[in-house]
Amino acid sequence: DSVRDFFNKTTSIVEIYGSSETGVSAYKLNSKHFRTFKPVAFATDENNCIIIISNFFEARRITISDVVEKISDREFDILGRFDRMVKIKDKRVSLIEIETILKKHPKVEEAY
Repeated sequence: DSVRDFFNKTTSIVEIYGSSETGVSAYKLNSKHFRTFKPVAFATDENNCIIIISNFFEARRITISDVVEKISDREFDILGRFDRMVKIKDKRVSLIEIETILKKHPKVEEAY
């Protein structure tokens, strides 16, 4: 289904998958797996992070740090995150970066 066709015929949406960089990419409706909208496709990198492939954004291919399991050419499950990013007041913050900075302080022995 294209995004427009999907929304025109669907009244109950269970879950939508996307990011601010990729927009709406997949949906979960009466299924346990996410299914990509046409013409969105996906692949995975060496860490099983999802790569969204679409004409809907300029880069055409964007790797997201969501670790996924490929079920079929159009279906996937999200297993977790590869990075350790959190959102605080709509800002993405890297916990790894904070830990690295803390470890440089002479009074800090460990940070994790």
